[in-house]
Amino acid sequence: MRLMSLSTSTVNALLLLLVSTAGSTHAHLSKPRMRPFILAYKSRHFKSADTDNQKEDHTEITQHTKCTRRTLFKTFPAGTFTAAIATFSGNKRAKAGMVMFPPESLNNRYFLMRAGEDELLARDEIMTNKVYTNVFDHGLTKNGKRQVVSAYEKLSEMTSTEDDIVLWPSIQFNAYQSATILSQLIGLSQNRIVPEYTFLDPRGMGTFEGGPFSKYEFVHKRDQEEGILYKPPKNDDGTDNESVNDVFIRVRQAMSITETQYSGRTVIFISPDSDNLSVLEAALRAKGESDFLESLRHHTRYAYGPGEIREVGIGPMEARADNDGSGVSKRSLTKADVLQTMGDVVNDVPKA
Repeated sequence: MRLMSLSTSTVNALLLLLVSTAGSTHAHLSKPRMRPFILAYKSRHFKSADTDNQKEDHTEITQHTKCTRRTLFKTFPAGTFTAAIATFSGNKRAKAGMVMFPPESLNNRYFLMRAGEDELLARDEIMTNKVYTNVFDHGLTKNGKRQVVSAYEKLSEMTSTEDDIVLWPSIQFNAYQSATILSQLIGLSQNRIVPEYTFLDPRGMGTFEGGPFSKYEFVHKRDQEEGILYKPPKNDDGTDNESVNDVFIRVRQAMSITETQYSGRTVIFISPDSDNLSVLEAALRAKGESDFLESLRHHTRYAYGPGEIREVGIGPMEARADNDGSGVSKRSLTKADVLQTMGDVVNDVPKA
């Protein structure tokens, strides 16, 4: 809050608060520095019955007639006026930091969504190297676009027009394209799409890069057997090989950002793969600290299929049907929506 935006009565109240607490709260201030300002303020707001004291004070006050904002901030140490404003207004400082898992509460409502099927998934080829984040091979197939439309229909059943939605997709092509289609269906402007450049990257598969998706089954089995520190074998082409713990650190950072930046929003994380989402949901749904590591180790119980969207909460609970009990969806899916987002792909699209 800037001092310029405060009314005269508010400033006077703040000054009174500062003057009355200066002696106890800031006893380190020297009297020569404080007394002129205090006298100048008191002369404007308090009448003394002692005429001699008034004359004595007036002599000294005349040397400090200009009680400007600059004088105010020079007179008081850094942070004094900010603290006074906070005390006067009753506002609390925003708390920023890493979300502790399992969390006791969340500031926002969360949905997790996996991107629709892309060309690589259709031809059964793993590609997690960050160098290829935006290659066209990550573009959605026609079936992948249908999956996004189906995700929108499910989302419409769980949200209402009252929801303040923010899409938070990975910048990988399939995830961002899914977010773009979803935003068009919901009716969101482009500024409601917040690209995530790092924390929602697909899990690095190391030497399994370029192999079939069946390699994920092998990796997930080792996750359960060896725990959250297991990593796929290293590759020599620069592809990351990430453990469950590595993935958890990233998704925790993503949620910490949204928890710090937003409050009361509906945040939809859109990931290019399943592991980001299954690890995050496993962390959220852990029964407590004693169950936390075990829940992460068995994160595949929360695996996501292509285009799947799911609301997540804290602890082993069922997702809410809607946020206000009304069950009012945003709007029905129309043929125009399909034509706009999918071109000539009209057949086999679920009807409203």
